[in-house]
Amino acid sequence: MIGRELWHLLNDAGFSRVAVSPRQVYADSSRPEYIEGVRNIFISMVKGVRDQALAADLIDADSWERGIRDLYRTTEKDGSFAYTFFKATGVKSR
Repeated sequence: MIGRELWHLLNDAGFSRVAVSPRQVYADSSRPEYIEGVRNIFISMVKGVRDQALAADLIDADSWERGIRDLYRTTEKDGSFAYTFFKATGVKSR
């Protein structure tokens, strides 16, 4: 949820000309190259923090595995995936 705070964080850190814009990723079976991106980037990224999430008791192992299966489900023929992230830019004076 930090995306919604980016403008304030950059502005408070002394950046000027701060600009924040939402970016949406959407994939379904009509865009197979996007589905591969979901598998190879998003799902792989989430899977990569499994041990840390379990060690911090953020989630139990069964729920984690169910969530990963659900993510893979979005990449099946009748599935869809949508994700919004935020891009922020600014200029830091010396």
